[in-house]
Amino acid sequence: MTPAELEAELSALKHLGIEEILLLTGDRAAVADYPYVRDCVRLAAARFPNVAVEVFPMSVDEYRGLSAAGCTAVTLYQETYDPVRYEHSHLGGPKRDYHSRWTLPRAPWPAAFA
Repeated sequence: MTPAELEAELSALKHLGIEEILLLTGDRAAVADYPYVRDCVRLAAARFPNVAVEVFPMSVDEYRGLSAAGCTAVTLYQETYDPVRYEHSHLGGPKRDYHSRWTLPRAPWPAAFA
């Protein structure tokens, strides 16, 4: 969606009385990169008190940027926790690395989570 299209959709949802919004995207892409998601969060947060996103893995600084833009929740979708099924489901791209999905978000973790 363009910013104008998103604003129209957000306004229509607000008019219906909706108070929470979940913004979804797939993997990081040229058309749905971090700045795009952050800007969408900012537009949504201007209308809704709760703005959640279901997005691709990001850096700690990017998560901080989403929070500063008004994001109140983040979900990283994991289709399966079975490494064998995961390997068959993700044949290429950045999501192919099963271990990297377990080390996200990229932050210092306690040893128990390593």
